[in-house]
Amino acid sequence: MHVLASPLLLALVAQTPAGPAAEPVAASEPAVPVAPQAEPAPVAPVTPAVAPEPAASGAVPFEATDEPECFRCVDERPTGPWEGTDPDGRFAFAFLPGLTFGVSYLPSIDLPLYFGGVLPERKPGRRWTLGYQATISLGYAERYIYGLATHRHHITAMTVGERRPHLYGSIGGGVAFLLTAPVIEVEGRVGYVFGKPPLGRVLGVFGAMARLGWNVGYREGAPMPQFGLFIGVLTGPRSYG
Repeated sequence: MHVLASPLLLALVAQTPAGPAAEPVAASEPAVPVAPQAEPAPVAPVTPAVAPEPAASGAVPFEATDEPECFRCVDERPTGPWEGTDPDGRFAFAFLPGLTFGVSYLPSIDLPLYFGGVLPERKPGRRWTLGYQATISLGYAERYIYGLATHRHHITAMTVGERRPHLYGSIGGGVAFLLTAPVIEVEGRVGYVFGKPPLGRVLGVFGAMARLGWNVGYREGAPMPQFGLFIGVLTGPRSYG
């Protein structure tokens, strides 16, 4: 019986209708990534404004000052010939002996002494002195035998430059006396000051002199020139140059 039942059972199973076939599942499309939403930036806390405290009585706040604080002050004035000496000194002196030639074949020896004071500065880089110059001349440059001993009296201005501290100059004029005969004169000098800047209080100078004199006492028809060389010393305050 078991043998017969087995083929029958198999036939029944074969005739049993199969259930509906499962439909194929379509392939899903790839998902589009979604960007995460950005978080809002944190907001900084607002600090309430605080009114500035009033300045103490008599104190001036830094913002209210008209001039900035000075950390370094520089004197832009050029170095003068008497750098390092008393700038308030007002006295100047010069001794400029030299040899002078005139129309005569023999020269004269000049011994001038200058005493002056510093004038107010009008142009930066140059100061002048104004003073009295007395000169004794011994020789034959005065053209006359009675001019062997001549004394001169001039009002003279002198200068030594600051921008050009080696340059010396003077200009003056006055009267000379050959015994008692007067001679009206003008005189100028140009020289070179020795040394390297900054120069000292006492300066050495070498240069040339030109003088034009008119002997009105003896009614000369025209002024007569004289020329010479000199070497000497100058002294004065720093503000002289």
